[in-house]
Amino acid sequence: MLDGIAVKHRVSLSNVAQRWVLDQQAVGGIIVGVRLGYRDHVKDNRRVFGFQLDDDDRSAIAEVQGKRKRDLMTVYGDCGGEYRSRRG
Repeated sequence: MLDGIAVKHRVSLSNVAQRWVLDQQAVGGIIVGVRLGYRDHVKDNRRVFGFQLDDDDRSAIAEVQGKRKRDLMTVYGDCGGEYRSRRG
């Protein structure tokens, strides 16, 4: 299902995942590791800025997310929330 989104946009599956994360409201950036000597990875990772997910894409991703067994927010909570709640 998700590989169909990648084919539709002519990007890699990891690009789809990266784009989805970047599109989340509280996300300002992501860190993506690249192995030394693999220039193709660098070129591939740049593709994340050349496309946008549409409503159909987001619906398909939400459907896949609905199939997971455990919601990590309920397991671990809001990591970093303790820092955002501080008042200076």
